[in-house]
Amino acid sequence: MEAVAKLNNCPLSPRKMRLVADQIRGKRVDVAMSMLKFSQKQMYAGYVEKLLRSAIG
Repeated sequence: MEAVAKLNNCPLSPRKMRLVADQIRGKRVDVAMSMLKFSQKQMYAGYVEKLLRSAIG
């Protein structure tokens, strides 16, 4: 099943955010959440995690 979520008013650069999003794209939710938890770009990973939680909830 595919879900779509949108993040508005994010003060970070889209290019760097896309790097984090590309790492988890196509992965299962539990794997993606653990990858975000241990990501090198913690600030970006926090926003992507919030977006992922919104998409699954």
